[in-house]
Amino acid sequence: MIEYLHDTIGDRVKIAATSEVAGYEAANLHDGNLWTFWRATGTGTQDLTWDMGSGLAFQADYLVIARADLLKEAGSTVVVQHSPDASAWTDAFTAVAMGIIETLPGPVGKHWYKSFASQTKRAWRVRITGSSKIPQMSGVWLGKKLTLSRTVTDTIEQGVSRSNRGFDWASRWEWLTEADAKALVAYFAAVTPGWPGEAVLETPAGALWGTRPHWLYDTDGMHFRGEGDAAPLLLHVQLFNPEEVRTIKVLDPENKLHVAPAIFREVR
Repeated sequence: MIEYLHDTIGDRVKIAATSEVAGYEAANLHDGNLWTFWRATGTGTQDLTWDMGSGLAFQADYLVIARADLLKEAGSTVVVQHSPDASAWTDAFTAVAMGIIETLPGPVGKHWYKSFASQTKRAWRVRITGSSKIPQMSGVWLGKKLTLSRTVTDTIEQGVSRSNRGFDWASRWEWLTEADAKALVAYFAAVTPGWPGEAVLETPAGALWGTRPHWLYDTDGMHFRGEGDAAPLLLHVQLFNPEEVRTIKVLDPENKLHVAPAIFREVR
């Protein structure tokens, strides 16, 4: 199964941190760049907080931390908490001691994914405690995951893997339900919000502009570079071809709904 992790509270409201070092501000956690970082000023309890404001709420059921290997190295403990009033806080799951996690999901083994029971609350925060070194990380995504009743039919590897990015992946869906097809098109629209007025552009070095970085979580590793390994994969990707995938199409005599193959670029 593939989980599509593009919805994040950082797109709705500004993040606030207990502390931050100049040049390593918490705002870096939402720029989609794995090479910019938030860094605390000390090893004490650190909160990364989002407050939607009175009368508003946000639904979430997953957390992704980019460069969680740095929290693992620091021996940090991590938990997501939510609040109806930005005052009284409840844990979304049992706090996780990063230092005892044996391995982080492939293919790079540096990022962490956590799913939890869905809640809709005014305020959310990631609390980091117990660090033996100053905690830092490069990104955080907290939001509502998308899952489909029908998963990817097949995924084809394209191009050449490089140090700053992995392969391009052409993923195909067939015989979708109407609900799944609409959900996919809405997801593609969310990660390429400027299209068609703003095309996705590629630099000579292979960087993409006009498409938002997000995550795909392959629960059994069988769809993206799994090779029968049955190990989860967490891929940081950008959508390459919005012009082809943002329309539902009927492509066979049985009137089954299809979406054209999506090309994802893995960004490292």
